[in-house]
Amino acid sequence: SEWALADDLEAKITAADRYFKDWGSAAKFVPPVDFGYELPSKGVPEIAVAGRSNVGKSSLLAALLGRSKGLVRTSKTPGCTSSANYFTL
Repeated sequence: SEWALADDLEAKITAADRYFKDWGSAAKFVPPVDFGYELPSKGVPEIAVAGRSNVGKSSLLAALLGRSKGLVRTSKTPGCTSSANYFTL
């Protein structure tokens, strides 16, 4: 039913929130050179954030990780990111 789906969604949101609160402080930037400019190996869960320039992708990541300073760089200038950025948790 629609209510069962809502309850399941709420549980998933709660679990995700707990995960990011528990592990967000351990997040680290991984330079692309560390894995030969290839995509990370299989078997590691991945989250992709895509969107137009200057819409808040980096701010979203910082909010999820609970890290407003130091890990994720943000800019008021559109189009500053020129490559994919990878982080580990």
